[in-house]
Amino acid sequence: MRVTRTNTQDSVTTPSDTQESDSRGGDEELSTGGRPPFDELDLALIDALQTSPRAPWSQVGTALGIGATTAARRWHRLTEHGLSWVTAYPAPSDDHCVAYVEVRCSPGAIEPLIDQLVADPRVFSLEQVAGDFDLFLSVVTRGPAALARFLSHDLGAHDGALSVNTRVSLRGYREGSSWRVRALDRDQRAQLGTRPAWTHPDTSSSPDLVLLRELGGDGRRSYAELAAVTGIAEPTARRRLQRMIRQGEILFRCDFTQQLAGWRLLATYRLNVPAERLDDAARELSALPDVRLCAAVTGNCNLLVSVWSRSAEEIARLEGHFGERIPGLTITARTVTLRTVKRMGQLLHPDGTAAEHIPLEM
Repeated sequence: MRVTRTNTQDSVTTPSDTQESDSRGGDEELSTGGRPPFDELDLALIDALQTSPRAPWSQVGTALGIGATTAARRWHRLTEHGLSWVTAYPAPSDDHCVAYVEVRCSPGAIEPLIDQLVADPRVFSLEQVAGDFDLFLSVVTRGPAALARFLSHDLGAHDGALSVNTRVSLRGYREGSSWRVRALDRDQRAQLGTRPAWTHPDTSSSPDLVLLRELGGDGRRSYAELAAVTGIAEPTARRRLQRMIRQGEILFRCDFTQQLAGWRLLATYRLNVPAERLDDAARELSALPDVRLCAAVTGNCNLLVSVWSRSAEEIARLEGHFGERIPGLTITARTVTLRTVKRMGQLLHPDGTAAEHIPLEM
């Protein structure tokens, strides 16, 4: 099932409207493997929605120097082919336990184990990797006891899992919602506004959780559609969602098929830095443009860092920067992702395009 929604907060959002021409490259039906490729305007559009995921098309169009209808049509084309999508999920709170799980599998057990884990709402991301293990899971549960049950009763009970190593996140410094394509300049970004600062989220009320679930598969769903699918009155849905956004209770992210856009390598590092420099080191690493994830973790390393890169040469240069910027830093292990099966609840086809969305269990 491919995600194809194109809901917006503007009145000029009809994807079928082809009257407006695009002065920055048009909408030619070029193809890459049967799908239209990314161009500069596509990347700028993705960057705009990474900056302000629910911005109305009029605001997006102004920032990009195009019309609102063109912006909406461009986005429709990307989502129609599963090339980009906006999802939403609760911001981490004190009662959430986030863990990164490394699984070494027996020969022939990788695919059966993927099939079992990919449908689990506690597993919000799943990658097949090359390194000292085979699968890399990102897991969230309601507290450490629930994590223990997942590890022992669900994952540990599978005969194909030869070993399981778990790193609990102690503090997150950067995650995918803050990563940017960097296709916009400062003035363009300023036209899209800024996100509210994260506070102390409380998503315990049922109506808010209902809204979160419906926004998971399409973070740009209109208030009218949210009202229709939840049974909540549209003004109430608007008020509750705006409160969640204002108070930082919900995170949005615009993801895309990074391989087709040139980010061909995803590498994850297990790093050790001097304990007294942990916080400063994590902040310095998080400021690097290639870094998508940086978290302080338990185990034989104290930092977990994931990067997207365009080439092996860039990866090598980045590893050099690690040591230059952080005295005393050592790389204890590294993995390269062979295939991303699931990213923040979004199932992906082998080519990286979006399939169906599985709501997170939060």
